[in-house]
Amino acid sequence: MPNLLEGMDAVLFDAGFTLLEPVRSVGDVYYEKALSYDIDLDRNAFNDRLRVLWTNLRDEYRSRSPELLSSEEMERAAWRDFSAEVARPFPVLFESHDSWLSELICHFDHPDAWRPIEGALELIYSLRAKGVRVGIVSNWHSALHEILKGHDITRHCEFVAVSSEVGRKKPHPHIFEHAIRALEIPLECVAHVGDSWDEDVIGAKNAGLHAIYYSPSGTCPEARPAVPVIRSLSELLDS
Repeated sequence: MPNLLEGMDAVLFDAGFTLLEPVRSVGDVYYEKALSYDIDLDRNAFNDRLRVLWTNLRDEYRSRSPELLSSEEMERAAWRDFSAEVARPFPVLFESHDSWLSELICHFDHPDAWRPIEGALELIYSLRAKGVRVGIVSNWHSALHEILKGHDITRHCEFVAVSSEVGRKKPHPHIFEHAIRALEIPLECVAHVGDSWDEDVIGAKNAGLHAIYYSPSGTCPEARPAVPVIRSLSELLDS
């Protein structure tokens, strides 16, 4: 097996669904929190609504902000708009939207809602032991800091670049350039690992980084991708 990190002095990681995953599925949490309002909610209809809106979430954000601007307010507003649209076809839930959203925020902004993906901690520890520098570049809001800290990830990273604080979302090159400035090492010696083809692979490549696509399913948008594709983080642990 080729050493996918050969020659890399630093490795950057996406956070959500690369290093971290929800303990319970997003759909289950949204649905069960909604049931607390004594709503007779058709689960299939609710799941279908959530799935469609989730699929279009990135495009909707980009239509509002083509320059991929980000801030704490914008990230929170996007979450508020998304949950309101999920609730809209269900009148009782829509009327209770603000309270429902508060419950969702309390849940997903807490470290207990997340867990490290298999092999994530071992990979970070191994890289640091080898002297490889580690950082995180993520489209998230400020709550990510406490989530990472709660899973003993932060202290092993030189920095955490969060879009709401940097001011741009991936795949905009600015957030990657922010990370490179923090590292102060040549672009060709930095790898970025993430689960989004557009945000992590295309974004990193356009910024001049060595991109690695994390795809647990093994599927890829391109038949012959010009980047390494891994199905588990352990493939990098062995590198």
